[in-house]
Amino acid sequence: MDLEVGVSDPPPRGTRPRDRKAMIVRTAGRLFGLHGYSAVAMRDIAEALNVRASALYRHVPGKAALLLAATRAGLDPLLDSARSATALDSLLGELAAVAVRERNSGLLWVREYRHLDAPKRLIVENSIAELIDLIAAAIARESAPSGIEPHSRARAIVMLLASISFHYFELPDDRMEVFVRDSARRIVDASVRGTRPPVVEVAPHDHAGRRAELLTRAVELFADRGYAEVSVEQIAGAAGIVASSFYNHFASKRDVLGAAFAEGEVLLRAEVDRAVIGEPDDVTTLDRLLDGYIGLLLARPDLITIVVNDAFELDQSDRLNASRIHDELVDRWSRYIETATGSSAVEARIRSDAAFLLVYGLMLWPPRPSAPDVDVVHTLASTVLRADNGNTGTSGDGVAHGDRVNFSGTLRGRPAPPSRND
Repeated sequence: MDLEVGVSDPPPRGTRPRDRKAMIVRTAGRLFGLHGYSAVAMRDIAEALNVRASALYRHVPGKAALLLAATRAGLDPLLDSARSATALDSLLGELAAVAVRERNSGLLWVREYRHLDAPKRLIVENSIAELIDLIAAAIARESAPSGIEPHSRARAIVMLLASISFHYFELPDDRMEVFVRDSARRIVDASVRGTRPPVVEVAPHDHAGRRAELLTRAVELFADRGYAEVSVEQIAGAAGIVASSFYNHFASKRDVLGAAFAEGEVLLRAEVDRAVIGEPDDVTTLDRLLDGYIGLLLARPDLITIVVNDAFELDQSDRLNASRIHDELVDRWSRYIETATGSSAVEARIRSDAAFLLVYGLMLWPPRPSAPDVDVVHTLASTVLRADNGNTGTSGDGVAHGDRVNFSGTLRGRPAPPSRND
């Protein structure tokens, strides 16, 4: 498989640099983040490093061990900063600097680590829990405004740190650090402003028929185990039919996933359209957009989980379509952010992606929290969306340079890797 990596100047074949294992881990992490763990083989990592695949096994026992090592390599510097910081502001600055320096790592500890077996996942989740605890403790020591628990604020900050992994909009590193640091500070300082009207939940799907039943059960299984870990036989069994009957309704497992993404597209677009009914002002529109997205996560958590995590498993045409839809939705959100806050085009899109991931992280991201307070979720996401302009140093109509990877798992300007067979 021909995978582009962005790794520059691999060592000449036959040489043995002292940091070979670290280079292997970094390269594997980069590939896993860009193309998804399932799409990357050991030979792809070896080719990127200009070595034989057999050479990798001198340093690691296999691909799963590489994923764990790469994920921990991204988390450990954040933990080191959180353990050593003595004041909250210095902690937020250190975390922002590490997040920018290790920009690819959030893709691994938010999304790709799900491919690990249970004991290895627990190692990652324990590290994430410790990071959240340390940030929460620092917030509690400063006596943040009442109404939002420190752990909710800390979880939002962790998702903010990860959010810059999900796009590649270019800002100078120091400007991106300022954006992350100041957004984190606003999360710390945010207060719930009164009681909002109840979020209008999206009506649960009311599909009928065998095909719909298969789709529903597949979405549940994909969300719980990950697409790669689910078989056609398991989907059919959950729907109460034999595996051979599955093919009367879908051509393949990947065809089911494509149908799920198509349904997600309809629901996400409907919420954006609903937010602009009556042509409200831009601030009200942003509130409605957030309410609609939160309502969708409440009504269809399984569907949104796979939309965030499993787009790499789509065939190439569906992946490109998912990328186009994501870009369209972000662009629509961003236009309202630009006019409501005076943000540049680039900053507005960075804020949109941050808000999407923050809501997902507070409500659905493993290790899953207790049932979220939707007023808290709305407040913290709104804090990131609607901050005043002036922190990133971007021009009013700046352009994003370079590739962009998003929830749909596709790099703008770079072809998706070839689809695998089911």
